[in-house]
Amino acid sequence: MSDTSGRDPRWAASNPEEPSPVPLHAPPVSLPAPPPEVSSPAVPPPPVLPGHDASPHGIAPPPPFQPPYGAPPSSGTPPPPPPPYGGQPQYGAQPPYGGPPGYGSVPPPPNNTGWYGPPPGPYGGAPVPPSARHRTAGRVVLGILLAVALLLGVFGVVLVFAAGDSPSNVVSSRGGSADGGFNDSLRRDAPDSEIELIGANGRPVDAVIAAAIADLETYWGEQFPEVFGDEYEPITGGFYSWSPSEALPACAETADDIGGNAYYCGYQDEVAWDDTTFMPYLLDTYGDLAVAVVMAHEWGHAIQARVGYEAETVTFEQQADCYAGAWVAHAMDGGSEFFEPDGRSMDFALAGFLELGDIAGSSALDPMAHGSAFDRINSFQQGFEDGNAACADYTDDTVLPRIVQIPFLTVDDVESGGNAPYADIFAMIDADLNDYWSGIAPEQLGEDWVALAAGTPFDSVIGATCGDDKVRDSAVFYCGAERSVFY
Repeated sequence: MSDTSGRDPRWAASNPEEPSPVPLHAPPVSLPAPPPEVSSPAVPPPPVLPGHDASPHGIAPPPPFQPPYGAPPSSGTPPPPPPPYGGQPQYGAQPPYGGPPGYGSVPPPPNNTGWYGPPPGPYGGAPVPPSARHRTAGRVVLGILLAVALLLGVFGVVLVFAAGDSPSNVVSSRGGSADGGFNDSLRRDAPDSEIELIGANGRPVDAVIAAAIADLETYWGEQFPEVFGDEYEPITGGFYSWSPSEALPACAETADDIGGNAYYCGYQDEVAWDDTTFMPYLLDTYGDLAVAVVMAHEWGHAIQARVGYEAETVTFEQQADCYAGAWVAHAMDGGSEFFEPDGRSMDFALAGFLELGDIAGSSALDPMAHGSAFDRINSFQQGFEDGNAACADYTDDTVLPRIVQIPFLTVDDVESGGNAPYADIFAMIDADLNDYWSGIAPEQLGEDWVALAAGTPFDSVIGATCGDDKVRDSAVFYCGAERSVFY
């Protein structure tokens, strides 16, 4: 069936015939009663972004460092301690944006005082929904739907289709999990990258990183003249694969600055990353394309240094995400010698974006903000669909009004972590998705939308009945006979 939405057809994040396999990890739980509502005094709201139904505020200038992918919360909630290897890492604070040598940057102070902001917080967590609809609502909705699809993939999905009272067919998603992704998108016939990784320790992720570097240098050698009208100057400071037993790379004062992190160091024009926890974690959890996307994001910062780009921190990060999306589109179009990603590998890479977004309750005006997961996917998608020229046009005026990341405004928000009462969430989902599909079904499906019934809770240990079928060992499924999502 042809795509009449006007979207880039490559953007389909998953193949409906081959859903991305990730096992169910969470045991079934009983539905808890919602907590009693307690009146709490409102906390004076911090400055909000233009376009968020508030009067304009002055915006502080960006800090002289590249902030982390997941900014600390502004709510006062202390971040959890970093987990051991194998768990979710922390994406630590990143060093200065300052352009590379020869690009007008000033040398760093002798003692590096003041380079870094507050300690980084953990990344991940769901973003706070927007308080008002903005002009990019369509793109944001796509990000939300993508997030829902990815989350369903994470927890396992069974689709049960039925036409009227006829017997239904139960279709399970593939079992299994991400296998490390080493050959998911990296071409088997890729040439030798001939890239020197300083400090590389022979892990499988080294080959992915070297291939990404080689491809990004070639890619920007072609793109930079087209977009900026000048020759691209390759990164000259080197590529540092850091482990705790090794000397610190440039722009890192302590191991905490590089541990669980990757960054572009403008003062030395180099890229560095943690090769012991962070990059192996991405490879093992989200596949090789996720690793390459992180490198593409860092190249976005290298491009910013070369053109003297200036903007608020969150705009910096959104533009780098946009550049990363443009590179992925180039690779999916067959333009890469090293990568040939498909929908499945992009599924996992985008799931990584959900984890790398700023945590709920953090402000987009935080000096370490990158944007919520939906903001990041939004910018990634724009680069994917519209290319680097669209990314180069990013300014605070065009980016800040469409950011959906907002801080916690009340004590209740802080105490709940921004979550609605569990018992209320499903009614919200039912109403919102029926409203959404009612609006687009006539154009996309050629017929009016018939609202689905409310979601149906069930005990996954006992199972559920859909038409003539008994469904077991499933946490979520759609039942055509009932026109309802069972959970």
